[in-house]
Amino acid sequence: MAGDDIIVNDGVTVRSTGGDVTFNAGDKIQLGVTTGTGTSVDTNTGTGMVNLNAGVGDNDGSGEVQLIGAANVESSNVSTAINISAIDVTLSSTSVINASNATGIVTITAADATDTFDLGASNTLANNII
Repeated sequence: MAGDDIIVNDGVTVRSTGGDVTFNAGDKIQLGVTTGTGTSVDTNTGTGMVNLNAGVGDNDGSGEVQLIGAANVESSNVSTAINISAIDVTLSSTSVINASNATGIVTITAADATDTFDLGASNTLANNII
């Protein structure tokens, strides 16, 4: 069913101080609504991961992660810091995905070979493997 979305509004911070942040959406995960103030999803510990999973239990071909405006996804985990799993991933030119630990990695996985990863020309992808 379309509309199984998680939307985090502009100016909102979602933070775990003791573990992982995991969003599981049937369709879309959208961080930010406009190109205005940023949205932030992060872990404030060395052990937490950020997991953004869109298209969970998909039955309509919809599963997108969108980072709009100055959206920020950050983790200092020493292994897989940030995991994004979706059919399509779209980042605005001011979005940031940051594995801030020197050994932390970002993984982006998708369901099939026709996927779109639109990283834009101005995105910051520091210390990551994609």
